[in-house]
Amino acid sequence: MSSGQNSTANSTQATRGKSDIAWAHVIEGRDANGKKTYSCGFQFEGDDVYVNVDDEDDEPMFDAAIAIGPGYKVPTYHQLRVPLLGDSKKELQLYIDTLKSSWAACGCTIMGDGWTDARQRNLINFLVYSPMGIAFVKSIDASDAVKDATLLSKLFLEVIEWVGVSNVVHMVTDNVANYKAAGGLVNATYKSINWSPCAAHCLNLILSEISKMNHVHELANKVSTVTRYIYNRSWLLARLRKKKSWTEIVRPGATRFATTFLALHSIHEHMHDLQALVTRSLQVQDLPKRRKERMPLISF
Repeated sequence: MSSGQNSTANSTQATRGKSDIAWAHVIEGRDANGKKTYSCGFQFEGDDVYVNVDDEDDEPMFDAAIAIGPGYKVPTYHQLRVPLLGDSKKELQLYIDTLKSSWAACGCTIMGDGWTDARQRNLINFLVYSPMGIAFVKSIDASDAVKDATLLSKLFLEVIEWVGVSNVVHMVTDNVANYKAAGGLVNATYKSINWSPCAAHCLNLILSEISKMNHVHELANKVSTVTRYIYNRSWLLARLRKKKSWTEIVRPGATRFATTFLALHSIHEHMHDLQALVTRSLQVQDLPKRRKERMPLISF
């Protein structure tokens, strides 16, 4: 390699290294899973703007920006909201058209998902699944309507007719009485379309019943207490995060009962790290041996 090439390579490494002055605007941190992240701060029209970037996942983005080199002009506010937004919409439409072309060849499934957003609105999302991918159709605000079987079947029939009756072979919804009855009405209208409950929702209901058992409920409450104790004390959390093998403890969700059991498993995986807060991990592992030899434990 020539001296000129060496100079260029060293310059590039210096630019990408932490000796570059741009690193003065970077804040290093970690996400909920303990993964290293960087927050880049810069000023835009007098306001401080911080962009969170991941050290690994966003590396191709920075490589592409570096490959362009200095002098690149970022899009203006008008370009982002008019021509570039229109181009993105066209690309998305081409993707949807590709999915539509596969519906007639291999059939598709209509999926309905009811949920409540942060504004307490009762929404129903309709999606179409095929081996090529999933396409979002529309979302209905059913807050002011009685979500009985008649209304739900009408909404599903509208989506089915838009997709094409001959293209739909299946519909999947939550396993609740009104959705189940709506599936029966759709099947009565179009015999070729069958209904089945969402497997994830069924498993969620099963786990919900298991979590109500006394011994499971009591254990889950203890796990929740330990988790809250740790995450309410920053110094204790910082000490745990210094461990190379540390990953964040899974916390139970309000409506996803599977997370209760994921939290139990997570606490079990962290057993030695948590026990090491009050006694040495080596002594914990050798506890049966020490009991047999009648040797006392030495705490911190």
